[in-house]
Amino acid sequence: MGTNEVTVLRVKSTAVRAATAARRVDERVRRVTGTRAREKSDAPLFSEGHGRAREESAGESRNAKKRIAKQYREIAVRLTLLPPKRVVKLASALGSDFVELVSQAQKLPRQNQARSRMEALIAKELRSCGLSPDQIDEIIKG
Repeated sequence: MGTNEVTVLRVKSTAVRAATAARRVDERVRRVTGTRAREKSDAPLFSEGHGRAREESAGESRNAKKRIAKQYREIAVRLTLLPPKRVVKLASALGSDFVELVSQAQKLPRQNQARSRMEALIAKELRSCGLSPDQIDEIIKG
C-alpha cells in the first residue's frame, strides 16, 4: 500500500465517522422533539411561541403569575371557611356558580384531597371571572 491509498482510507473513515455522528444527533433530536432535524443547521429548533419568548410577550413574569395564582387560591380557601349564609350573600357579587362550588367544597372534610381540588377549581374560576384578588377581598369583607 502506498501513501496515497492510506490517505484515501483515512479520509473515507473520517467521512463515515462524521456521517454516523450526524445520524446520532438526528436521532436524538427526533427523540426529544418528535420530529426530524431541520435541513439547515442555522434554522431555530423551536418557533418563537415556545419558552421564554412566550413568557416575555405575556407581560408578566412567571413568578408574578404564580404569586397571583397563590392569592386566588388563598381566597378560595377563605371562601370555603365562611359560614354558608355568608356565602349565599356573596352570590350577587360573585355569581351563583361560585356559591355552588363553595357549598360543595364545604361539605367535604377539611383534610381531604377532594376538597383541595375543589378549592383549586374555585381559584381557577375566580381567576377567569375578571376580578383582581383585591377586589374579591373587598367583596368578601364588605
